[in-house]
Amino acid sequence: MSDGARARAEALAALQRSLGPRGEPALQVLASEGLTFDALEASARFRNGRFEGGRMMIEQARPALVEPLFAALGMPIEPAQRLLRVAADAPVIAGWDRGRERPVAKLYLNLSDASRMVRQRIAHALGLRGAPHVLGINVGRIGGDQVRVERKAYFQLPALPEDAPAVLHRLAAGQPLAGVVQSADIGEDGGISGRAVFLAPTDADHGRALLHALPGWDEAAFSAAIPFPWEQVRSVGFAQDGASWVAYVKPLGQGRPLWSLDPVVCVRTPGGELGIFVAPRSGREQAYCVAGEHALSYRVRAGEPRQDEVATVMAWAAARVAQGAAEWTWPQPPEGFDVVAH
Repeated sequence: MSDGARARAEALAALQRSLGPRGEPALQVLASEGLTFDALEASARFRNGRFEGGRMMIEQARPALVEPLFAALGMPIEPAQRLLRVAADAPVIAGWDRGRERPVAKLYLNLSDASRMVRQRIAHALGLRGAPHVLGINVGRIGGDQVRVERKAYFQLPALPEDAPAVLHRLAAGQPLAGVVQSADIGEDGGISGRAVFLAPTDADHGRALLHALPGWDEAAFSAAIPFPWEQVRSVGFAQDGASWVAYVKPLGQGRPLWSLDPVVCVRTPGGELGIFVAPRSGREQAYCVAGEHALSYRVRAGEPRQDEVATVMAWAAARVAQGAAEWTWPQPPEGFDVVAH
């Protein structure tokens, strides 16, 4: 068996463990996708003194996978189709939560790399205000033909909100973080209410430090609820009332340091918009260029910037970073370019 075939077989085995004994129809759908571990992110919730598994997200899922996956999970496809229509080109995350009393199928639009203008447009199309970084639904059955659709929005924040659970303020103190995420429920009227708050650690060591500080932490019990050997902690979150927590992890060997959820600066070019990220130079990051002790990379947030535009913006940013300031300020970029809000 080749390394690629072995990786796909191991990923499929992990998916089977997450789906449980009634997941064979969904497993057959996923088997044709050729998924590997880098696409998987599992989580376990700690609630009422016990760990709940059966929770899986598939990142960068093909939109064409969503309909057969929802059908195989026994969920109606119409709510997912409505969500996909508003942002046909957005990266898709699909998955499930089989650990609930009433399981759900999950679908998210990952807009975290999109410009604020694009995020606002998509939110407006769904009757929402603001510019969420992720929009999603949980679809479940509540008996007979009755369907429940939970609508959710996620916002990346520069710091913990004041009303975050006290335990999160304690955990975040002195810890290097890539960012903070606020999860919210969306009501029938489009109103938003806080659901949970998450911390995103920068690397595997910091993530484990967070886990070991959690109330009720038990590595053996947590690992038993995760369907693969794990390493990097992607996020740790508490319900708004502080009564439960959940941790999301990537498979062993698949995590990369995540120094910042948000770009340090966004620049509008004649052809589109770029978000620029800066990380400590370690040799493990995928960098466009290096400036002193830092590595710089970019993501396209809107349009199609030309390569000469990218080169101009990155040279400008690298020159600023090379000055070595602890916190960079961003003066006016070259003529024809503009700094814009995240």
